[in-house]
Amino acid sequence: MALRTWDPFGDIAALQRDMGELVNRTLGPAGVRDGGTALVPPIDAYRTEDAVVIHMELPGFTTDDVEIEVQDGVLTVSGQRARTADVDEEAWLRRERAVGEFTRSFTLPEGVDPQQIRADFAHGLLELRIPHPEERKPHRISIQPGSEQTAVGAGS
Repeated sequence: MALRTWDPFGDIAALQRDMGELVNRTLGPAGVRDGGTALVPPIDAYRTEDAVVIHMELPGFTTDDVEIEVQDGVLTVSGQRARTADVDEEAWLRRERAVGEFTRSFTLPEGVDPQQIRADFAHGLLELRIPHPEERKPHRISIQPGSEQTAVGAGS
């Protein structure tokens, strides 16, 4: 039996793709019924020697529009973008820019210190740096010399 290295981000991407296809078949290509588009910021994720780096595209957002939290080992990025133009519904010719709320969540490996996660935001790109957890080393317990006890035999 061949061992396969688990790639959580690859599995998440495949699940997200499959769910997107299911939503598109159910609700239509935009994923919503009102003719707009669903807001799902795309990400790229990769590993470095010391961290997992996630880049999330958030064009038109400011730092005030985005919230990042860690709770119970899950990092969640959420935000909201409202329509920028106050236009009558009948006047629209085309709407392709996604609006509304979004939430993206990532399960953190056990042992990651949330205080060490770094978030930088510039030019519509959010970069999250999630440091690898410290290696868990076994703690060896030494046996101290003590008084020897004599084993009691079955015949005594």
